[in-house]
Amino acid sequence: MSSETHSDSASVSARASSGESNESLRVCHLTEKLCTGDVERHLVELATCTSPNDAKLSFVALHDLGETAEVLQDSGFPVQSLKRSLFGKIQALRKLSQFLDRNEIDVLHMHGTAAQFHGAIACKWSQTPISVATHYGRGCGADRKSLWQFRIANEFTDRVIGITEAVTELCRQQNQSNREQMMTIPFGIDSTRFFPYGPSSELRAIAIGECNREYGFEALIHAVRSVVNSYPHFKIQIAGTGPLLNQSVELVSSLRLTHHVEFLGDRPITDELLKQSGFLISTAHTLASQRNILSAMATGIPVLSTESLVASEFIQDGVTGKIARGKEANQLAVAIVSMIDQAPLWPVMGTKCRELVETTLSVQTTARRYLQLYRNLVVQSATPRVR
Repeated sequence: MSSETHSDSASVSARASSGESNESLRVCHLTEKLCTGDVERHLVELATCTSPNDAKLSFVALHDLGETAEVLQDSGFPVQSLKRSLFGKIQALRKLSQFLDRNEIDVLHMHGTAAQFHGAIACKWSQTPISVATHYGRGCGADRKSLWQFRIANEFTDRVIGITEAVTELCRQQNQSNREQMMTIPFGIDSTRFFPYGPSSELRAIAIGECNREYGFEALIHAVRSVVNSYPHFKIQIAGTGPLLNQSVELVSSLRLTHHVEFLGDRPITDELLKQSGFLISTAHTLASQRNILSAMATGIPVLSTESLVASEFIQDGVTGKIARGKEANQLAVAIVSMIDQAPLWPVMGTKCRELVETTLSVQTTARRYLQLYRNLVVQSATPRVR
């Protein structure tokens, strides 16, 4: 635990022990859009497990509203789009600052670099005293514009949060002068949606994601060709669609793997789907891939993943799964064979996976830690909002 996290928790504990009132905070979540992405799905889960006695939530998008916005509105949460692409940056900033003051927002929680850049400025134009930002997977982003937006916004942001220690460290490298205000609060999922079935006893794995270059299914399929030489009964299911789906199907046929590789198409990621496999294979470094990893772990299924900023912190060789030392076909094949060699340990690994999700990587834990941070920052604020 970071020193900042420790001090935040200590301050909240001190307030509780002194009998100070934990008045319900007004928290606005700002994101680029509220459609169907993984950040949006995370916001819905956060909203579901946050008591209105602790925080009254509202949601604002810079751009489009979609399915996520409808879900939040149906649940009674205020939702608004700034229509940034239609009205321009200055008008969007004015609308956001007016929204913050009209709703007497105590804390603006920004998700991603674009949201942080706009939100940090709007906070300064309003009376909202506290702003925090969460970054997912790749720090502030790879391009120069994102880097400078991140550095400017950090001058006006109270806390910058990475979803893993590695992501937080990347943010620190991208902005050394503000590194002291950066901390880690792990990304979590709603583990109650997944029954801990544990791994299947069959030699079957599952991979989930879009059939595109980032997910590396071409290398994975070539790896399967090598694996079946050692384990002829090994099979893998691939759940997802994408621009390279037809090419992947043709590759499977050309390698004579039609009895070993099954394409499931676009499928909801449920415990009923996951329990059919002995382990999950993850070859991408996206927030979606992290959600898939945590879903498998919540179902009690170990994970084989390539090295990434998120996976390496909670996947340990022989404990909760295995880390492949590269994304090339031969490296994946070696890792898969090693994982199959450890098949008798899959149930033990799966139990450890479920325990880790329940204790550290659940959205309920994430929500509690966010709330602790909000309260502590409001107490520390020199200019709290007065109602």
